[in-house]
Amino acid sequence: MSKRSLSTNVKVNVNEEGAKKIKPLDIKYAVELQIASRPGLGQDGRPIELRTNYLKVTALPEKTLFHYNFIVEPPVKTPLSFKLFSIMAFQNHFGDAMPIFDGNNSIYCTKPLPFNDEGEIKEVSLEADGPRKAKSFHITIRKIEEINIERLLNYLKGSAQLTGEIQTCVTILNTVLNYKPRNNFAVVKRGVFPETNDRPKYLYGGIELKTGFCQSMRPGWGYMIVNVDTCAAVFHPDGSLLDYVAKILGKRNVEELRRGISDSERRNLERNLKGLIIKVIHRGEKQTKYKIERLTSQAADFTTFTNKKEGVEMSVADYFAQTYNHSLEFKSLPCLVVKKNLFIPMEVCDILPGQKYEKTIGDKAKADMIKFTACKPQERFDKIENCIQNIFKHNEDENLRDFEIKIDPKMMTVDGRVLKSPTVMFNANSKQQNIFPVQNGRWNPKDLVLLRTKPLHNWSVLVLADRRSCPMEQVKRCMIGLKQKLIEFGMEVGNDPYINYENPQGNIESSLQISVQKAHNNKSFPPQLLIVIIPRKPSPLYGEVKMIADTKIGIVTQCILAEKLRNPNNKSLWANIGLKINAKLGGHNCNLIKEELSTIGKVPTMIVGADISHPGVGQKDQPSIAAVCASVEPNATTYYGRISVNKQIRNETIECLGEMISDLLKAFYEKNKVLPKRMIFYRDGVSEGQFRSVLNREVIALKNAFDKIYQKDPPNLTFIIAQKRHHTRFIPINRRDADKLGNCIPGTVVDQSIVHCNEFDFYLQSHSGLQGTTRPTHYYVLHDENKFGADEIQNLTYRLCYLYARCSSAISVVPPIAYAHLLAARARLYPTIEVPGEQNCEESESISSIPLVSKELAKVIMNLYDTENDYVIYNIESMNKIKGGSMTPFEESLFYLNKYTLTGGYLYKLGFSKKIRRILSKPILSYIGFPSSYDSKPYIESNIQSVPAASLNATHLRVRLSPRNFILEEEQEQRNDNILAAVGIIAAYYSSIVFIYVFLFGVDSMKPWGLIHSGCCGLPTFVDQDDEPNEPNEPNEQVLNIESMDERVKELEKILKCIVNDTRKNRSNSNKNNNSSGSSIYSNSTNDNDKLDV
Repeated sequence: MSKRSLSTNVKVNVNEEGAKKIKPLDIKYAVELQIASRPGLGQDGRPIELRTNYLKVTALPEKTLFHYNFIVEPPVKTPLSFKLFSIMAFQNHFGDAMPIFDGNNSIYCTKPLPFNDEGEIKEVSLEADGPRKAKSFHITIRKIEEINIERLLNYLKGSAQLTGEIQTCVTILNTVLNYKPRNNFAVVKRGVFPETNDRPKYLYGGIELKTGFCQSMRPGWGYMIVNVDTCAAVFHPDGSLLDYVAKILGKRNVEELRRGISDSERRNLERNLKGLIIKVIHRGEKQTKYKIERLTSQAADFTTFTNKKEGVEMSVADYFAQTYNHSLEFKSLPCLVVKKNLFIPMEVCDILPGQKYEKTIGDKAKADMIKFTACKPQERFDKIENCIQNIFKHNEDENLRDFEIKIDPKMMTVDGRVLKSPTVMFNANSKQQNIFPVQNGRWNPKDLVLLRTKPLHNWSVLVLADRRSCPMEQVKRCMIGLKQKLIEFGMEVGNDPYINYENPQGNIESSLQISVQKAHNNKSFPPQLLIVIIPRKPSPLYGEVKMIADTKIGIVTQCILAEKLRNPNNKSLWANIGLKINAKLGGHNCNLIKEELSTIGKVPTMIVGADISHPGVGQKDQPSIAAVCASVEPNATTYYGRISVNKQIRNETIECLGEMISDLLKAFYEKNKVLPKRMIFYRDGVSEGQFRSVLNREVIALKNAFDKIYQKDPPNLTFIIAQKRHHTRFIPINRRDADKLGNCIPGTVVDQSIVHCNEFDFYLQSHSGLQGTTRPTHYYVLHDENKFGADEIQNLTYRLCYLYARCSSAISVVPPIAYAHLLAARARLYPTIEVPGEQNCEESESISSIPLVSKELAKVIMNLYDTENDYVIYNIESMNKIKGGSMTPFEESLFYLNKYTLTGGYLYKLGFSKKIRRILSKPILSYIGFPSSYDSKPYIESNIQSVPAASLNATHLRVRLSPRNFILEEEQEQRNDNILAAVGIIAAYYSSIVFIYVFLFGVDSMKPWGLIHSGCCGLPTFVDQDDEPNEPNEPNEQVLNIESMDERVKELEKILKCIVNDTRKNRSNSNKNNNSSGSSIYSNSTNDNDKLDV
């Protein structure tokens, strides 16, 4: 197994120019892979009755449906396409048929249209409307196919598999269902937003939140069902443009705009108004529409143009006063630029209604949106009931009637079950009971000691805010509260942290470096944690801090908003941050009892989660980042991660999945000395239309990775899709089955009525909502080789949701998916770079990638690092030297010592005596040779291992120390017998050279090199700080103390022996702990088939 492949637990896969192209689908696997069938209904749990926001379709069309192409030349956007289609229908181009249009390029009908099958071209003209000129369009209508709805009926009965033709039938039914609402109301994506008399809801920044409704038809248990739900969208407010401008700029009223605006406010305003359609109101009834392109750089009274009628140059303010007798009241504001050099003052403009806000909304606006949209379950269902009766009106829809579709207006009732809550386990030193079943999906961490904590010796606080908004005394009180909570959690915490104030506009890397140095109070341990106070969110400071700390400095960071420090006694905040800190340092907060995870405890099992992060609005040049996280122990609490960059932006398939999973399998093997025999893969972010693509690409990629790693008997794979973006909601019929808000109790599962009879899927609500109506997660078992029963996979999925390290409650989706989501989001904070890297996946071109995360930082991101051997840190600079080939043979020989690897960093947490820790906390074995002030070149750059062991001699040896040192890291257990011989070789090699030099030139010649005691030399030595150097015989004479040097070398050998013995002892204790916790299952199952084929 290569050292490089496992050296970093967060690895970036990079496509390389010249690498192999993507292989075509493996025919063998493509034939074998089938979508999993339902093994039966689940039986575990307490039965309950639920009401759901689904309507039953009682009748479907029995006649043949016709599909036509509708192609517009020149191409236009969807709203204009609808208008052209409506004009053709109004002009009776379609005869007695009632076709419906999908908004793209397809129309459907129950009767053939009066056109030739080869297609006909019709000309349609549009009159001028505002900025749009009169124009003619050529529309081609051509028959595509005839569709038999019988195939869909067979699929609903379970006698046919899901195919593209069946998906086409479902698409047609949805088009018919939504055609009339989409033509009558404002449309945003799949939602319709009717006008209401309700009071407008404005978010931070002046944008308006509107509530709408959406509906979709999908297959159910033997029949089609219609899902109806509420939705929300953000719009530009209609009405006065000045009112909107005042809200965007945070003004109390429009009167504050009379003073004008700053240049930064002008740029902010231009970003928000660009593309907005307005109408002018100063011309009476002639209210022309315009589209805003930009703002002028000057105010209206300074913005000038040439009046062609009079042939003079004049300002916009003067023109309006002269031409329209309109004296501008806000002449200090810039003008709108519409068309080319057409300037319009803001005060004569109104915003047209129904314009969606397309830009990214800020965190404050998001918080307002959540507050406005959150409503209790009963209130939500009442809104849906009102929408069915007064907006959608299915029984009055002539298009549904023409297609012979009938829908029951009453919401469905379904049978559900509440699974038993799992039992969590904390440290036995807890003041309250440490093993208890969870009630309502959450527990109070008060008086609980975390299961396994890590000590915090060195930490500091960096405040990136001014002292007025974040006073020193306030920060001190908050850190005292945080420290007290960490101690209550069972953590060993050192001194109070040093608090450092730095300029948030300054050099952030320098500020972080200074704070890291201030954190190094206990010299026996490295800096471990940096608390960073940032002034606000969103803030570019957060991304910059994380990027620098992760990829350059190498320290765990915990960011806190300055506003959170206003209440130093906020114990719930300190508890939440304490859970994160312990997890980031490598601790384990809690666990489930062994019986709860018997499904994965009996057989070596890897739980995997995968997600893809796509660029957001305004991030068109950024790549899509895929992240995969996998468990490496039976309790499913320790996860390793890999990230990769997709070549194709917004590609929902993980392009380098095979390479990523191969690395994780090797990491699992390194941890457990056995490969997993089962893999349960949870995949997020896949829609139903992409199931077959995922099955053909990602599942086959996993299979191919198994073939490369396993010699035979690959693991059984269960591939599960997790969907959160849906509109399914439940409400208990019996109030006793609900929580205090009226939501379902955590553990509620539904696997009938609203799911397909043959497909293995279910809805699971695993969490308890704090506000609004909770949304269950839809799990779809796409492929199952483990032959899990319904109860088995439902219980496992539910219990895993209690093992999220960052909070004291169950979460809505399994932790590996949540970790993968966080990992991908963290990687997006790093700058993208063009890397023609090594061939890590089968792509043909180099693409943008992200910087490598150093080994010591692999444990920064969500505890994705094996921290059992936590006395080692890895310095990436030494690894870069090895990879770049810039290390000298001497350094390489140190790097590849048999039992341990000597790399850059510090050695800590060895449990040695204070004296030995003091010695080991200093830099060790960086370099044996001349002081840098004399000659930086080593004596001889040759492989130390070539020196014969017979020349061992410690006489006259003194090891020079430097700030960049090498420390000891355990590499492989079978190499633990040769370290002392290697150190002896080092000692013998250089002591021989020193001895020859002393023999030739005398002892005094060694003084400038620091090889004897010299008060002026100032070099650190292995002498303890409390030891006194030997007194010279005469005031101006210093002698070489050979006996003292010999003792120091022997002491170094003893230290190395202690390291070996300590490591063996830790390994033995670790094995005992693993045996007691169930991990012995993995080691006992090792056989020849589990060996890596590397």
